[in-house]
Amino acid sequence: MRTRALLVLLPGALALEALLRLGGPLAHLADPLLVVALVTALPGRARPALLVGLVAGLLDDAAFGKWFGCHALVDMTLAYLLALLAGFVDLGQALPRAIAIFTGSLAAWGLELGLVALFDLPPGPVPGLGTWVTMAAVNAVLGVLLAGWAARRGWLD
Repeated sequence: MRTRALLVLLPGALALEALLRLGGPLAHLADPLLVVALVTALPGRARPALLVGLVAGLLDDAAFGKWFGCHALVDMTLAYLLALLAGFVDLGQALPRAIAIFTGSLAAWGLELGLVALFDLPPGPVPGLGTWVTMAAVNAVLGVLLAGWAARRGWLD
């Protein structure tokens, strides 16, 4: 993804996440910063995916994180793994993109809970399975729309 695209998408995703968190129960409806990191990984280039995952995660940690570095590590890891997968699997169509982002969203929460357990930190309130699946589905739809929009503008190459 091009630099100018990231200069638009990352602040936009941060603002959208802030709006969602103002909504109380809507806070777990989507994770726009994770979506930007995963969409950046779709072309299959590992270094940009690592960098955007790190920046998106640090923005998430700085603005909303309970433990600094948790989201950065999770977003960076998932973006890198998706970029590696994209080197072997064609993620150019909507359905594979949706499946990849859906799975990445579920894996993000699992990794975050694993990190919290690893460092013996209190996890706080853990949403139910229905909330996880709903968030992953909303992220998948948001990711497919964002990837399609970025591809039409030539930002996703």
